[in-house]
Amino acid sequence: MPTADEHDQGGGRLRGLARRIPRLPEEARGTPVTYTPGLVAYVGLLAAGALGAAAATVRLPADPALLAMGACATFLLAATAVRVLSGAASFWSASIFAHLGLTFAAGPIGALVAAASESAGAHARFGTSWFKSTFNASNQFLSALAAWALFHAITGGGTALGPGLVAGLAAGLLSWTVNIWLLAGVQRLTQPGMRVLPYVGQNATSVLPYFLGAGLTAFGGVVLVDREGADGFLLLLVPVLMLQMSLLVLASRTHAAQLQREAHAREKELLLRRALEASEAERHRIARNLHDGVVQDL
Repeated sequence: MPTADEHDQGGGRLRGLARRIPRLPEEARGTPVTYTPGLVAYVGLLAAGALGAAAATVRLPADPALLAMGACATFLLAATAVRVLSGAASFWSASIFAHLGLTFAAGPIGALVAAASESAGAHARFGTSWFKSTFNASNQFLSALAAWALFHAITGGGTALGPGLVAGLAAGLLSWTVNIWLLAGVQRLTQPGMRVLPYVGQNATSVLPYFLGAGLTAFGGVVLVDREGADGFLLLLVPVLMLQMSLLVLASRTHAAQLQREAHAREKELLLRRALEASEAERHRIARNLHDGVVQDL
């Protein structure tokens, strides 16, 4: 039987390994939503459209293992979203790659499962309210469903390289287009003074390339699933999960560096304040000596 020393050594190794695992920086919970009639009606219509589209297109899965694998990956990726830049208000994860991959490989049921998993992951990460979760899930499902329909129309269900690459790019573009314009509608309702076109243009510069890459990656996932089944989809998820891990490490190090800079700034401010207090005390001491010494002698 292992001795107490061996137990302590094993526990020490586990604690050392745990310290090496990057930690997600703590983030503030989402701001409360102001439920204006226009906003409620907009999200309600969007949710009703998503439910109707799901009822018309979703069928029982042909491969439950594929759905379970994609759901777990999408949830994990969404639950480990990181800041785009330190101090910025936007977040990003590689979940779009798994999301479109599962949609293209499994069809509408894949889009539905991915949307639900991503919404649940975002709730676990940021404590998203039910209203925001409803909008996000509806938006993600409709954008992925539109992308799948276009991809399927171009490829005809085949895996030929040329049509598949074109379909992947076109589907990624359509997915981004539906997603950003539905999101712009919410932003416009919550911020009446917002300019929509600059908002969409800025998003195109920073986010659209990832959607195009996700469309191409999703086509690769279709080829892998066609040849290897659910195991092929696992090959797609491995590099995506590694990408998310690299983002997590970068975010953890950036957050640690920011905390260190803030600590140094506080320490510098404290030292400066102490120096000023010491200088002020010295001036008072000199003034006291002058008053009690030289002045009294005169």
